[in-house]
Amino acid sequence: MLKKYQGGENVKGGFYWNTAELEVVPVDGKNGTLPGGPTQKYLKVPAPALIPLAIGFSALYVMFLPFIGFAMVLSLVVRKVRKGGERHQGGANVKGGFYWHTAGHEFVTVDGKEGRLPGDPTQKYIKMPTLVFVPLALVMGGLFVIFLPLIGFAMLPILLVRKSLASKGLINVTRASLRRLAALTAPES
Repeated sequence: MLKKYQGGENVKGGFYWNTAELEVVPVDGKNGTLPGGPTQKYLKVPAPALIPLAIGFSALYVMFLPFIGFAMVLSLVVRKVRKGGERHQGGANVKGGFYWHTAGHEFVTVDGKEGRLPGDPTQKYIKMPTLVFVPLALVMGGLFVIFLPLIGFAMLPILLVRKSLASKGLINVTRASLRRLAALTAPES
């Protein structure tokens, strides 16, 4: 059983677990005083018990480090989005960046360090943080990769219908035009 101590107590040197702060507090030398007042509670931890704890926490850190990175980037994006969204009127002097025109449903770019938003004061704009475009680009790229094969399969019936129309002589004009174009662009021999 681990012995319990309070802050301010005189104890032998070693490692003590602060139950309120969830941290290990070292006491150097043969004797020392635990930090804090009587409300702070400590447990004496044997030094050999710290080795498996250190290995376990290190393994958890390595396993969750990528997720920590993603969480940090997501946190930065959320903070930027919250900070963004400042509302401006047309004709106002603003910092350079991207602005969403609420009535026109379009992005307006203000180049340079400062510039003027187009339109009169009745038009409304919302500042869009640049970091919003990073996840937007990833989503659009993912959708492109997902739907590219579907676009290819959708073109197959179009080609089949076209071939059917060609066999009936309905698009011979196009075929003749392609032959003329191919003749014009063919290398001379």
